[in-house]
Amino acid sequence: MRNAERLCLAHFWVAFAAFAAAAVLGAWQMWVRSPLGAHIGTPDDYYMSVTAHGVAMAYDALMVPALNYAERDRVEGRLSPAEETALVQTTTDLLAEVEARGSAHENGEEACSGEPIRLLGYPVEGEADLLALRMLRPLLPARMELEIAPSGLLASDVVTMLQTGKYRAVCVADLPPSGPSKSRYLAKRIRAAVPEVRVLVGRWGPPGFTDEAQELLLRSDAHQVAVTLQETREELARLVPHAEVMAAVG
Repeated sequence: MRNAERLCLAHFWVAFAAFAAAAVLGAWQMWVRSPLGAHIGTPDDYYMSVTAHGVAMAYDALMVPALNYAERDRVEGRLSPAEETALVQTTTDLLAEVEARGSAHENGEEACSGEPIRLLGYPVEGEADLLALRMLRPLLPARMELEIAPSGLLASDVVTMLQTGKYRAVCVADLPPSGPSKSRYLAKRIRAAVPEVRVLVGRWGPPGFTDEAQELLLRSDAHQVAVTLQETREELARLVPHAEVMAAVG
């Protein structure tokens, strides 16, 4: 009986030790795989990281899916074009209120030092993609400036804008359930003309809208295909050099 108790106790200690090791390794993996460590040198940076994460979760869980479901229901005949337009307008109004509050907060902060990292956003289909890019903009690090191009531009016009050398990356918003054919074509054109520019495609939407588009787009030379705004934010944050951030803090 005593041997059985000792064996049981030993199993408990091994389990606790494994759990402790897993907790440490899990925290280390999160630190290494995420860009968070490069952006918490000051209290302001830490506040921005935490706030942006919370806002991104709200956008990814509520506002972006509303746009996905509205388009799907309109295509399937469960929602009229007028009802879809009304929903998009409601989302626009909510986003405008969030942007107004964000602008008021930014006006009270000091300007970010260093050259801005300029990004180009391109909405493939129209208003829903444009709104998604507007959601992404305030989530980005302070040094980043996202310029949103008109949705009616041709692929050649987008390439011409990128050839000016002003932009480090382009974020192509292409919300499902629309097919990825336009963003695939655009990714190929951009990589062929300006290979130094990173191409990120946002197929943002809830799990039910994921499809084979991610693999197709990666084969079309996109550097990243994300299904959440948070994923896109983390990838773009990597463009801020860690050494520069540490130098600014020091």
